[in-house]
Amino acid sequence: MDRRSPAVNRRGSLGTRIVVSFFVLALVISAAFTGVSFVFLFTVEDTFIERSLERQANLSLAQYRRDGDWGPTEEPYMTIYTELGTVPVDLRRQLAANPQQVEFSGDEERHYHVMRLDVDQPAWLVAEVSRILVIRPMQSDLLVLFAVISLLMTLFACVLALWLAWRSIAPLRRLAWAVEGTEPNALLTDFSNDYPPDEIGAVAEALQGAFDRIAGYVKREQAFTRDVSHDLRTPIAVVQSSVELLQRRDHRPESTRLIENIRVANTHMQRTVEALLALARETSAEGRVRPVLVAATVEEIVLQLTSSNPAKSLEVRLEIDSRATVDVREGVLEIVLANILGNSFQHAGHGHVAVVLEGTRLSIIDEGQFDEDIMARAFDEGVRRAGGDGLGRGLSIVQRVCDHHGISLEIEHRRAGTAVHLCFPVKRR
Repeated sequence: MDRRSPAVNRRGSLGTRIVVSFFVLALVISAAFTGVSFVFLFTVEDTFIERSLERQANLSLAQYRRDGDWGPTEEPYMTIYTELGTVPVDLRRQLAANPQQVEFSGDEERHYHVMRLDVDQPAWLVAEVSRILVIRPMQSDLLVLFAVISLLMTLFACVLALWLAWRSIAPLRRLAWAVEGTEPNALLTDFSNDYPPDEIGAVAEALQGAFDRIAGYVKREQAFTRDVSHDLRTPIAVVQSSVELLQRRDHRPESTRLIENIRVANTHMQRTVEALLALARETSAEGRVRPVLVAATVEEIVLQLTSSNPAKSLEVRLEIDSRATVDVREGVLEIVLANILGNSFQHAGHGHVAVVLEGTRLSIIDEGQFDEDIMARAFDEGVRRAGGDGLGRGLSIVQRVCDHHGISLEIEHRRAGTAVHLCFPVKRR
């Protein structure tokens, strides 16, 4: 048996989703950390330059008010310009276009910070800071560093996610394996204590409660089927032995026909009971799959239906080779065909019924008509049409038997009637 959890075989395991979630979360956090770090570094650097400019501006303004002269600046990268024409050309164009801007990028990787000095004549304190910048020259190296840090964080998050996923999902995986291997006649018992007292433990307790109830249902159903098996098989056997005794003693022609009808009906009833009991017990291994003559089976069922419905004038046409067989368990073909042909006798009443076998596909085609909404619910129990005439439980039983034995069942609405198609599985030789 495949030891993978059933969830793994579907759209994706819970563990995979946990790892992917941690991976995406680590990437988002790493990207946010990188962005915030760069903003912080550039802000600190710009703040340092701006405070240096403010300090120099205060010193220069004090000297100008005292001596009427700007004097030299303390830092070599700072210069005071009193005429816009003396400002460097790459800065002059931008400053003239945006006089309120304080930070400019110049040619040849130059970078300017500008502060306007408020005096009786125009003056600008300009700091060309390209030689003292720390962050911008290291920008590429910082990106590599943050990329490495992000990669390490992501790897750590994935490892942590794998560990958490394995630790968290291991009990759930064990529970899935246990439930997957459970058979209807061997349900798990007393297993919820093997799981931790968390949500998984709660699921285990709920499953154990459900299994206990199902086990009770199965036990009662098995007892019922044993009782029914005994109560029905005994009178059927009595009828069979009585028929055999009558066949040996009474050879009158009129009696022979009636006795044969009883024998055919009793045999059909015996096989039907066995098929229904096997279906109720869900013991698909019971009974041997063997080749069954289709034509002979259909003829027996038609004979029984004709005898029990003498008022029906329905002509049944067989398009089946007398030696053609299908591989099916004993009694299954009888119950399926008895219900389908019984519906044909009931609802068609007059006209023709064709039974056609093509390979392993058996089709029953009659002239009965149903509304489309009835056809869509034909396999539901107790379906009835407007006149009150219903399909009963026949087709519902047919569908359950077919599903149980791997037979494909399809009902087709035609302009001239209704067709039911049965496709039988091919037995491996």
